[in-house]
Amino acid sequence: MTQDRLEALHHQARVYLAAHDFRRLLEVGEKMIAEAPRNAAGYLVVGQAYLVVEQRRRALRFLKSGLARAPRSHEAHYLLAVCYRETRKRGQAKEHIDEALNLAPWDPHIWCEAGMLYLEEDRLAQAIECAQNALQIDPEMSTAHNLLGMALPEDVSGLTYEKVDAFHRALQSDPENPYAYNNLGVEYLRVGRDYKAEKYFRKALRLAPGVRQFRKNLHAVLRERSSLYRVLRGPGDLLKRLMFQPGDERVSFIILLVGVPIATIVTLKVDAYVSPWLFLLVPVALWVIWFVIFWPLIKVYEWITSRDLHLEAGEIDPYLPMWDIRRWSRWVRIPLFLLLLVCVLAGVAIALTSEKMRIGALIVVGVGVLLALASDRVIRPYGATFSDFRWRQMERVGDGSRR
Repeated sequence: MTQDRLEALHHQARVYLAAHDFRRLLEVGEKMIAEAPRNAAGYLVVGQAYLVVEQRRRALRFLKSGLARAPRSHEAHYLLAVCYRETRKRGQAKEHIDEALNLAPWDPHIWCEAGMLYLEEDRLAQAIECAQNALQIDPEMSTAHNLLGMALPEDVSGLTYEKVDAFHRALQSDPENPYAYNNLGVEYLRVGRDYKAEKYFRKALRLAPGVRQFRKNLHAVLRERSSLYRVLRGPGDLLKRLMFQPGDERVSFIILLVGVPIATIVTLKVDAYVSPWLFLLVPVALWVIWFVIFWPLIKVYEWITSRDLHLEAGEIDPYLPMWDIRRWSRWVRIPLFLLLLVCVLAGVAIALTSEKMRIGALIVVGVGVLLALASDRVIRPYGATFSDFRWRQMERVGDGSRR
């Protein structure tokens, strides 16, 4: 293969990569390998194509072949660092990104990948520094602005304006950056603005339909519209918040709402020598209740509504036989699921035969209801409506800088 031919194929590969046309990118890489099997460029193009569509084992095989043909290639080390990071092998990723920085400290993409490694380790200051280094090299680099937005700390009281502004700057530099759209959706979803999050998730998926995380995010925001789904998820969401977000202002209120009734019931209905131990076992019992009762019910609900979710996301209607319950009318499926829910709770109450255990069954049902009601996911539609109204008022009187 002549040098001109190789450069022409390289240019095609860059065009297809920028257009997120990964099928044609793969075709160009395979053509480069067929015409020049000893050149590393084709292997790196094919590896990058597989890497973007999340077929990481195949990507790793081609990238290793490329590195073997060009051990001093900073691009090969950079792509291998990306692949190892995405497969959770951070030690190997760090080795390759350090080598890439030694070979090409002028490449802003390598600084961004180093920043992603720091970001996954929660070393936000170093991630911000890497993003700023990349922006010093290329002030208009969309990936660097996107990284900066992800690394900036969140505002727990509401939308983080600096993060949103960074993502918008990324889109100004590259209006077809799907990752910036996805991150905007994540930020709006965090503050309960589901409909705006859905808009950005759809844009990200339209630009890069092969990225499964974008599809998962869209499915998640569509599921949140179901009140029944939010009620089922409520206990688990609250338990996770109590375990992993102890600094939240709502925790003390929720503990009072749930803990005091449990302690009162246990103290009044159970022998005094046993009640303290039962009270200490309440957190363990709640997790058991979640995994034994609510988690299986959530999975059943997700299964019977999976076809509705695909259609609402604008995907092709999956083929299902007529006898499959997912093809039945929603007015039939949901009552059947509610009947299953009642039967499960009744079965728990009947299975616990002794008087003390019947009291325990009542506590199980009561705690489940209280946890569901206490979770903000149940009342999110009302909060989101008020939030959208408040934001429309702010945007009317603002200067337009906060979008």
